[in-house]
Amino acid sequence: MFCYSKSRMGFKLGLAALTVTCLVSVSCKRQTSGAQENTDGSNFKEVTMNLSPEYYDSVINEVGRPNLVILKEDDKTMYSDISRIISKNKMYYILDSFGSRTVVSFTKEGEPVARYGKVGTGPGEYVRPWDVDVDESYVYILDSNLKKIMRFNQSGSFIDEKKIPFIADGFKLLENGRVLFSLLPDGSGEESLCVTDSSMNIVSKQLPSRKGYVGGWTTNNVFRTNHNNVQYYKSPSDTLFYISGNGMPDGGLVFNFGSRRVPEEAMLDFIEGSTKDNFKGSLMLADNPIDMGKGYMVGMVMEDDTQYVVIFDKDNNRCGAKKCDGDLSVYDIIEPCGVDEDGNLICYTSIEYAEDLRNYQEIPDDIKAGLEENNRMLLLYPFSRLK
Repeated sequence: MFCYSKSRMGFKLGLAALTVTCLVSVSCKRQTSGAQENTDGSNFKEVTMNLSPEYYDSVINEVGRPNLVILKEDDKTMYSDISRIISKNKMYYILDSFGSRTVVSFTKEGEPVARYGKVGTGPGEYVRPWDVDVDESYVYILDSNLKKIMRFNQSGSFIDEKKIPFIADGFKLLENGRVLFSLLPDGSGEESLCVTDSSMNIVSKQLPSRKGYVGGWTTNNVFRTNHNNVQYYKSPSDTLFYISGNGMPDGGLVFNFGSRRVPEEAMLDFIEGSTKDNFKGSLMLADNPIDMGKGYMVGMVMEDDTQYVVIFDKDNNRCGAKKCDGDLSVYDIIEPCGVDEDGNLICYTSIEYAEDLRNYQEIPDDIKAGLEENNRMLLLYPFSRLK
């Protein structure tokens, strides 16, 4: 399979399962799945996920072919997989939570820059880097196992670290030095989100999860920044929350998969629920979708062992998808993982996949040679062309 999700089903790491399914009753009268009704339902939009190939093709034809960037790994910036990518400060920051357990960076031209921290239990070390965020000066890494946030400068030098008084599976830097955390669910119905001050003292908690919810699917991008706020989403929930600058929920999206919605038992306990026959044929978003601006979003949808790249217009309730199979072109969207400052969708592939895709021979010779030598390539799709 040429297109596959980097979310890890049922990965527990000695913690509880990682995911929060937040349920809220919204104005469209659908029952979505975990949080109590502490937000205004009128602030939610419904998106019908009909996976129309015609709509997908109409958008892609307007976007056009991507620009290609070879990632030139060296000894200190080697990684195995991309769990999360952040484009900022004229660099790409890559989190690999599961393979090499590392955080590395590259320039926008693909040149290696730095590695941040290493596996261990001492200062500046992590058992596993679960999440990363970046500001203009520093790189911050969350280790859920050791319950701490580490800070590094852009060149990779360790600055300091702070303990957190809870287990979190994601975080986002907010304004005024505050930090937003996603808390690990344990079935008790406690709040899903927590805001701390810069010293990691708890300021507030909000968005209670549904009692009995334990999760089970590891969502790589629990938080994403879009043009106006922060998106909070955990698969296989059908509800995405918008979080304001002070860390409070403020509306969101409801994804309507109709009769193919994930069953309630899998919403609460994905590992247990996915073993039942009635889960077969259900559709779910594998990760927090990427906001491309102008109403467009891009994500990955799972159906058993089949996967689709999905594009939807949340403002006009239009949706389309392309199945990830052996018929893909090297210029098709593969592995959407982020957006850069210029409004380009960031995707990636490797030589092992690219060589088997249609149109591989059409890649410019210098890019082809670079990919064969370095193995990894980012594809930047210019969604800014869309009207």
